[in-house]
Amino acid sequence: MLLAQEILLRPNDAQARLMAQYSGYARWTFNALRGMLLDTITAAADTGGKWPNVNDLGKDLRRERPDWALALSQNVFDNARRQFDTALSRWRDWKKGKHDHAPATCGFPAKHSRDRGQSFEATEGHSERIRIDGKKMLLPGIGWVRMSQPLREVCWPKKSR
Repeated sequence: MLLAQEILLRPNDAQARLMAQYSGYARWTFNALRGMLLDTITAAADTGGKWPNVNDLGKDLRRERPDWALALSQNVFDNARRQFDTALSRWRDWKKGKHDHAPATCGFPAKHSRDRGQSFEATEGHSERIRIDGKKMLLPGIGWVRMSQPLREVCWPKKSR
């Protein structure tokens, strides 16, 4: 059973600016990978070649990063690359008939924009890297961020026999 709590973060100005930069970096990475993939697919269709590997595209993109991205955490880049790979895999599986999800949830990865909301993943799937102390949360690369309330106690439901 997965449980989640939604808690409002209250970052200071510097932390909010850094979070916005990380969100932009994740969006830029996802969109750049999408663009590179579309260009490569078009070229492969013309020549009868194979589809590119997202990891190879990520290595090429890492070399072409803009100067402003060099100062930011590379976990954000890796997470955005992994999320793009997951979205592409879902789409490929749906095209092969392995998933019976609605086409809207399994379409070709859509271009990310600021209008859809901004987000980034700070921990590469390792939640143990986030520490919580009362009403503060330690996010890697950002520091201690205030929370509007402490985490609530989790009441596990009793197992029925």
